[in-house]
Amino acid sequence: MPFKEIAMKYLDLKDKSAKLSFNVNTVIIKKKIIGYNTDFMAIKNMKDFKNVKNIILVGAGGLAKSFFKSLKKKNFFIYNRSKNRILFFKKNSASQFTLNKKVAKNLKSYAVVNATPSLKKIKIYEFLDYNQAKFLMDCKITNERSFLEQIAKKYSIPYKNGNYLYKEQRKFQKKIYLDEKL
Repeated sequence: MPFKEIAMKYLDLKDKSAKLSFNVNTVIIKKKIIGYNTDFMAIKNMKDFKNVKNIILVGAGGLAKSFFKSLKKKNFFIYNRSKNRILFFKKNSASQFTLNKKVAKNLKSYAVVNATPSLKKIKIYEFLDYNQAKFLMDCKITNERSFLEQIAKKYSIPYKNGNYLYKEQRKFQKKIYLDEKL
């Protein structure tokens, strides 16, 4: 969903999930305009990151921020085309590192989260030791096979795609729309 960060300016109330992640993906209008981040809620519930120390986060948009803020006790290695987008992560954590070739080669016990719309191979993927990978995830909602999915199959690494995250965050949206307890 585009404009997750911009939408924050127009809200009367922000749920804790929106405040913590600095973006929203669910807005309801009652007497006031209220924003939530159900991606943040779904990520927080995922067990796939439990035994992972390091997270390679590809992308630096609203969804990447949701991962970053919901898994805040992890070491994050950010890889993004725009260096300016990485500034948010540097300002908001001491456990954030820029990912480069040297760091990638030596990383142990990690997960890769592709929080971009691209499913293609990117340069940094060439330098990872996939024997150290514990979990791989693409966040794009699609049935296309991605590069990470192929790697997961080749190395027997647990993998989830955007369809999983969509299904999980939709459960929270349903509760919000039906005014049920979160």
